[in-house]
Amino acid sequence: MKNIFILTSILVLLMSCKNEIDYSATYVSDVLEINSPRLFTASGEIKNPGLVSNFLNRQDQYHYFKENTSYNRIVALNITIEFMTSNEANITYGDSKPMHVITNGDIIYLESKDTLDLMYSYLVDYNKNIYQMMLAYTPFYSDTIPLDNNTGFTHTIKSKPCFYLTKSKNKLKFPFLTYMYVQPFGKHAGTFINNAFNDNCLSLLGTSDTLVIQQTTLMLEKE
Repeated sequence: MKNIFILTSILVLLMSCKNEIDYSATYVSDVLEINSPRLFTASGEIKNPGLVSNFLNRQDQYHYFKENTSYNRIVALNITIEFMTSNEANITYGDSKPMHVITNGDIIYLESKDTLDLMYSYLVDYNKNIYQMMLAYTPFYSDTIPLDNNTGFTHTIKSKPCFYLTKSKNKLKFPFLTYMYVQPFGKHAGTFINNAFNDNCLSLLGTSDTLVIQQTTLMLEKE
């Protein structure tokens, strides 16, 4: 009986080790998983693929959602994360950046060591609420400071940008989000944003608004 207990304990330990991220290893791009675009209105999700494609073509934005047509997609397939310790890492994403490693459950935040100042005006920022609600992950440090000057900018945001990853057994999942938000007075879009979709934003859609999102996931494996 004692031997069975010891053997079971060893097996559990080995299985646990296989599901852990090695914080002294390097992880490299493996497989890029691309989901189909999803279209939402205030009435709910439109699940007919033909209607989704027709809408994107009418908006002349279909190129945002095609596979492997963006420079960012090419860069994504060359991402490397080199863990120095459980707290420090280098990420190569276009160029190499030293980052702080912060873990929160299954989420790994690679936080910039430098504070970034971004200047905003209401013209750039008019859809800030739904855009912020659309993103599942946000930086740990972000501070909005109102401006009272003649520059045309209304505020500045000081933050330490993050890269966001999730653990998947002994691999890392690097999520990317592409979106297009159409309103009666205009539209805006973003492609290959390192984040995941948060459907809480759907409650903010107006009766004439349309939102298209596409979730893409890059799998990174231990080198």
